[in-house]
Amino acid sequence: MDSNLWLWDEAEFGDSVLIACSKKENIVYSYIPVTVEMNRPICHRTAANELFLRQVTVIAKFTPNTNNWELTDRTFFNQSPHEVIHHRAQELCFVDLLKNRAI
Repeated sequence: MDSNLWLWDEAEFGDSVLIACSKKENIVYSYIPVTVEMNRPICHRTAANELFLRQVTVIAKFTPNTNNWELTDRTFFNQSPHEVIHHRAQELCFVDLLKNRAI
């Protein structure tokens, strides 16, 4: 097994979700904080697996015709939703902060 391989074991979605709209496409996105438990399996039978937590932001896209949220394939490691929206400020228009889990 590749000793540099890290696997996602567990993920805990945060409650504070940021909502922003794409200026160009007029699509609504939610930016969701997630704490991910990463696991690197060790090849030796006597050694324990290495674990650590990592902060990520995942993005969900609202699809009006189905009235559903769908996760996109975009993930921002080591950035909060606020940081992601700040870095993409030219592309996005901030809409709202949801205090309770909406997805």
